[in-house]
Amino acid sequence: MLSSRTCFRTFLVCCHFLDLTVTWSAHTTLELVGCVVLAARYTMDAMGAFDHYENSGPGAMTVCILIDGASLVILAMNGGTASVVVHTFDRYWKIVHPIHHRTHYRRWMLYAGLFLPWLNGAATHLLPAIGTTRIVDGRCNPAAFWPTPAMAKVCNWPVVSVDFLSFYA
Repeated sequence: MLSSRTCFRTFLVCCHFLDLTVTWSAHTTLELVGCVVLAARYTMDAMGAFDHYENSGPGAMTVCILIDGASLVILAMNGGTASVVVHTFDRYWKIVHPIHHRTHYRRWMLYAGLFLPWLNGAATHLLPAIGTTRIVDGRCNPAAFWPTPAMAKVCNWPVVSVDFLSFYA
């Protein structure tokens, strides 16, 4: 039988880490979206859905960019990595600088921390994929058509540097 003092301490610990639960649920959601889309992509690929695109209309381009080009998978995985980084910065601030955290922390900071990983995933892969993916001869060519040769040479530099910094920060 638990004493009332133990239950109260447990309640305080749970309330203290309430925002921890919220930020981890955002990370878990991003990873779950990535895994579900990855499973759907491989299932569609095994069924032959990506073998030949009949037309290059908006529906086919959407499937090509988002699923066949793996933009949704990369969006979710990059966002999941950024979510861990945001969570780590928040914990560092709360543990190492508790007085500063108590005086300057605002609830909108939590919401910004929940939104930024989604934005990171979209900015690092989805936006470049929209402009550089084409359907040619019934095949999806993700990130194959760059406006200039110089852009094609450095196409992965921003993605690699952002992911490197967010992973090793």
